[in-house]
Amino acid sequence: MPAPFWKRPGFWGRVEFAAAVAALASGVIAVWDQLTGAIWGSAFAAAVLLANVRQRRLEKKEREEREEFVKRVVGAVLEGLRSEYFTKVDEEDRHNHRVTLFVCQTRAGGDGKELRIYRRAGSFPSSPTAWRVDDDEPGRCEGVAGRVWFHGTKRTVELPEWSEDTAGKEAYAAKGFVGPIQAENLKVKSKVLSGTVVRVFGRKWGVLMLDSRTAGFILPAEEHVVERYAALIGRMLEEGDP
Repeated sequence: MPAPFWKRPGFWGRVEFAAAVAALASGVIAVWDQLTGAIWGSAFAAAVLLANVRQRRLEKKEREEREEFVKRVVGAVLEGLRSEYFTKVDEEDRHNHRVTLFVCQTRAGGDGKELRIYRRAGSFPSSPTAWRVDDDEPGRCEGVAGRVWFHGTKRTVELPEWSEDTAGKEAYAAKGFVGPIQAENLKVKSKVLSGTVVRVFGRKWGVLMLDSRTAGFILPAEEHVVERYAALIGRMLEEGDP
């Protein structure tokens, strides 16, 4: 009678070898499953990340296009104000009369706030001119625009004639709420300025200013015109804010 199969020579050796092969195969399959899962998981995560990046790019582009459109419309409104307000100005003298919308922004480095040109109708539309402002101390607010910002209301100021002597420069600078060096660096030595604060959603956003090199064209009695346009611009900016 032949011996049982489990008692045959080499049987258990073959069983151990088969078990080892099975264990190795199981390990390979498990690693492959993990690797495959990791690949699919990484691919999915990458797809989500890419989709988010694309969405942010689209949102950024849409936001930039919307902001540019609002700026163009605001520019057209400023041109409308300039045409309506300075109707008696001769065409060759029109460059001496401007309308500027300033926006309040944080200064570079986070050192306080300042008014910078948002849009201008008239000469030097891309001027780097900026007026420092402060909500607590009027003495730290530069220019007529800075004082308009601080008080949150309207104001018209007529400056003395600009002259190259020291006393004349100091008088002009003091009346315009700037330092003598600031006054001397101005490309346009305005004679009269009038402005009012612009509010967006009830908060101070910036300042709308008119300036002229010639007295008689900007009058305190016409401040209501500037206020009307400032209110219009405020509503436009609200509509442009998603």
